[in-house]
Amino acid sequence: MTKTNIDYELLLDTSRVLGRIISLMYGLICVVIALWITVVSVFDVVYMLNPTLKGVIDNRFPDRKVGWIRIISNDAARAVENAYMNGSQPLMYYLKYRIKTYVIASFTLVILITGGDSLKNIITTFVINLLSALRWL
Repeated sequence: MTKTNIDYELLLDTSRVLGRIISLMYGLICVVIALWITVVSVFDVVYMLNPTLKGVIDNRFPDRKVGWIRIISNDAARAVENAYMNGSQPLMYYLKYRIKTYVIASFTLVILITGGDSLKNIITTFVINLLSALRWL
């Protein structure tokens, strides 16, 4: 087959639309990661520092889950257990357990935010080439 009648304007418009969709998805992923880490951390800290709330959650939700959503992380529960055994505050244990999660989440956000254009260009180029190849089949 010969390559004739290629509609470059359509390919360019498709590339622009795909770029906008990918940018929107990156933005949503970044917001979800940032909000999720914040919400989980707030619930964990309130759970660790409020014994009354801890008792209510432990009695009503023994596995600390509502459906498939975990209300309190396992790190917070471990931190409280270790603090009670050692007679200290649970926040340092919690930070010790959660530092890895915070570093991974921060690294992921940095990659998505700063490297988003490069990743967007790679995905857009791949999809455009795929669409072009499918047209010639």
